[in-house]
Amino acid sequence: MATNFGSSKEPLIGIENFGNRLRHLIGNDSVSSFAKSCGISTSTINKYIKPSKDMEKPTYPGIDKVLKISAYTGCSLAWLITGEEEKQVSDEEQQGRWMAVFKDMSFNQKSVALDSFKQNGILGTLNKDIFSKPR
Repeated sequence: MATNFGSSKEPLIGIENFGNRLRHLIGNDSVSSFAKSCGISTSTINKYIKPSKDMEKPTYPGIDKVLKISAYTGCSLAWLITGEEEKQVSDEEQQGRWMAVFKDMSFNQKSVALDSFKQNGILGTLNKDIFSKPR
């Protein structure tokens, strides 16, 4: 996505441009409407896009907030954080990753996962709270 915005010829790459990317995503929408849609407070979104003059450094979101913005906007986490798009992973690489996960599971875990997938599909198998659990 590494997009040029406005009349600037420089792409807005780097975490220091997070607020500019966020402003671009909000577009003509109101900050409060965008914030509500993301499930984040308006004051928090404002801190990201309009740092106060007395702050030495801009405020950046935590992972939980970036996940919410990504879920609402459909933008990748990589683009939101860095301004650069993630490289595309080949089917072979994805298959290798899944095989590594499957290999590390116990026999019982494999059986439960496969039964759950057969009954519920992938969305029913993965717990939506999986990202909030400590690793």
